Amino acid sequence: MTMKFYMTPGSCSTGIHILLEECGLVFEAYIVNLLAGDQHRKDYLAINPKGSIPALVLDDGSAITEFSAIAWWLARSYPKRKLLPESVADEVQVLSVTNYAVHTLHTQGFARIFTTERFAPSSSDHESVKAQGRQDKVVVFGTDGISDAYASIRAGELTGTVDSFPVLTGEVAMEAALRLLGKQELPRVVSTPQALITKDNVESFAVKGDALRKVLMAQPAG
Repeated sequence: MTMKFYMTPGSCSTGIHILLEECGLVFEAYIVNLLAGDQHRKDYLAINPKGSIPALVLDDGSAITEFSAIAWWLARSYPKRKLLPESVADEVQVLSVTNYAVHTLHTQGFARIFTTERFAPSSSDHESVKAQGRQDKVVVFGTDGISDAYASIRAGELTGTVDSFPVLTGEVAMEAALRLLGKQELPRVVSTPQALITKDNVESFAVKGDALRKVLMAQPAG
């Protein structure tokens, strides 16, 4: 049985996605649309009764939930990747920082802004809850260039996001594959387009096709 990973693009579950790739594992990814309420569906609650993401179903059918637990399991199960330090004292420090990032920064900041209804059922209280999530001037960045992220940047909920432009990245991958089939040499590293999207440039990048290529070509070399 192949491992099954349940995630929401642009959420903290992206971190587990990165760890799965780093460990070189074969897995199936399933999108849980939080805005559509997929986390409350009976089939998903059978996997994760808490109705949260991420969730990882292992080869034996058992499931691990919670970011910190999944990350720790991956690091301990695949030690050759050296995702954890060797000493117990240092490992505890890693767990401490991870838990703080997930359960304090993410839950008390990011979650209050993007899942406000969990903290205040009444819509009249939503703005005050979002303000609590932004206190101490915490900046919130994402790692996906999905339309929801662009909308959140416009609304001032998200500080920025890194867009990797999957369609254009796919074109680069196809070109590389064709060159390999033609027995052409490829550089060791093939660059793909990326850009940091903020309120200052969100409208410039909210285009498609040749217009997007033109915007990317105009960007200074990083």
